[in-house]
Amino acid sequence: MLETLRSCGTALALAAVVAGCSSDPILPKQPGTAELRVVHASPAVGDIDVRVAQVSVVSGLGYGRSSGVLRVPSGTQVITVQSGGAQIAQFSANLASDHGNALTVGEDTTQVSRVIPDTGFAVSNRANIRLINVVGATTADPTLLHLRLRFPDIADSTAVIGLDAKVASHGPMMYFNPGHFSASFVAQGSAVVLAQAEFDVAAGMKAAIVLERSSGGTYAVRIITEP
Repeated sequence: MLETLRSCGTALALAAVVAGCSSDPILPKQPGTAELRVVHASPAVGDIDVRVAQVSVVSGLGYGRSSGVLRVPSGTQVITVQSGGAQIAQFSANLASDHGNALTVGEDTTQVSRVIPDTGFAVSNRANIRLINVVGATTADPTLLHLRLRFPDIADSTAVIGLDAKVASHGPMMYFNPGHFSASFVAQGSAVVLAQAEFDVAAGMKAAIVLERSSGGTYAVRIITEP
């Protein structure tokens, strides 16, 4: 579960500005369907193809990219992920119709998680950023982490966000001044950096910070661009 613990400066805004925004298209609800987003966060494979209930829903999604919101059959469905014609994952997952679902393809783990509701809007003059956690097979400590997100502002500004790495999550959009960012993950109560990344987000762009834990217990951070 994500929890915003503290923010410094004025750039962190958790309320959307509707005027002048762009967003994923709002798909009409249809009986027997669910919303699904696909996130390609595995540098180990090339472009991916995704099938839900034997129906192709994504073709040629490149690493570091996310699909838009897709309408797929709801309920327990077989999800197949392929790359270059080779199957890299196949499993059954419940795609709920009453909330959004996210399929995140990581280097060690492919998972479906619930999308935490947000406005769905990308603010045209802000950097639009979310946090995604991919749960690995290893659940040994440390799992209670802090994300220290340094963001552009007129002063030294850092948002501190708490998360439990044992809980799969696809967080809501957060809004910052555009520019250069630094994301560092540390165990709560520690200053030792477990994983980090630096990246730029321009005004109007959408990005996701994806945290994944490997089977060996190490953490990795990857930055994904959303449409």
